[in-house]
Amino acid sequence: MKLFISYILLSSIHGFILALLLFLRNNNKANKVLAFLLFIFSTYLIEVYLVNNGYIKEFPFLMLVTYPTIFFIGPLIYYYQKKAYGIKISTLEKVLVFGWPIIIYIMFVPYYILDSEIKINWQWYNNKNYALNYLKLFLNRAFFILNTLAFIGFAYYNILKSRRQNTNQGSNIAYRWFRIAIIVFIFFLLLSLVFHFVLSHYSASFFTLFLSINIHIIAYGTILRPNSFTNTKPVDVINHRKYKTSPLDKSKSLEIKEKFSKYLFEKKPYLQGTFSLEIAASELNIPKHHLSQVINQELNSTFSKIIKKYRVDEASLLLEEDKTKEKKMIIIALESGFTDSSTFYRAFKELKNMSPSTYRKSLFN
Repeated sequence: MKLFISYILLSSIHGFILALLLFLRNNNKANKVLAFLLFIFSTYLIEVYLVNNGYIKEFPFLMLVTYPTIFFIGPLIYYYQKKAYGIKISTLEKVLVFGWPIIIYIMFVPYYILDSEIKINWQWYNNKNYALNYLKLFLNRAFFILNTLAFIGFAYYNILKSRRQNTNQGSNIAYRWFRIAIIVFIFFLLLSLVFHFVLSHYSASFFTLFLSINIHIIAYGTILRPNSFTNTKPVDVINHRKYKTSPLDKSKSLEIKEKFSKYLFEKKPYLQGTFSLEIAASELNIPKHHLSQVINQELNSTFSKIIKKYRVDEASLLLEEDKTKEKKMIIIALESGFTDSSTFYRAFKELKNMSPSTYRKSLFN
């Protein structure tokens, strides 16, 4: 038992250190989310350590302080997946996702102001007439597990959807460790559910062990895929392995590369909002998969990234030419090939590190 408690303490310290490193490393929002997740794991384990050693009786005000925070685990994993894969999450979605655990935490506030003796002896829990009986629902391990499974299930669905649609290819490769971690997480949650109903005596210990192990899984992820934690933008990795059996030789690849580059420079097809890989392949009379391969291998990029750059460069040129500032931004966006202003602003800021408006002001100051 002492060894188990020592492991919990070691895991929590490990979690705090890793959380700090991820938080300070760079401005990657996904890392900040992961750091917060690790912080929740670690603070909860610290309270478990205090309880198992009897120290919590000396600090009764700490009882269950960290427990409601574990309801943030599911939402944070869901949010991390969205950020890591570059999927936009609306303000309403954020409110819905994080509003629920915040409400749960607020519902624990009346418990925190109880008399220390009542909390230590759990008098409120055993008294059926006590006003705080509603907290029993949240303290039920099965309720937490099912709640967390719902959020993680949605996160895993988003990953599968991304793989099926072949979107965010780089993230699918670089964050493979995260997909595996989610599978392991789901497995342990289901196993925790079994322990809760079948081996309830060991349920709390197993759950604590589960959180400790997940700290080490995340740590392993940082070692296995360090680039996933150092990039400030969604990772864009080109998977060259799938072209190993391609019949396209080097000379033919260079010929297609030259043809494609000349086509973009002379025809400027990217100025059309409907321009796509299919259209380019058709007009160049090149098989679509060959064109895609050349872009990936010879240009070390993707079709969408190249077109985005051309369009942003075009928008920059239009802004430079519009010295009287007569053109509205939406006109600049449409003339550059973008189909809406939000996509235009997002792409421009990504490549120029400033908004189109700020860029325009910088030209004439």
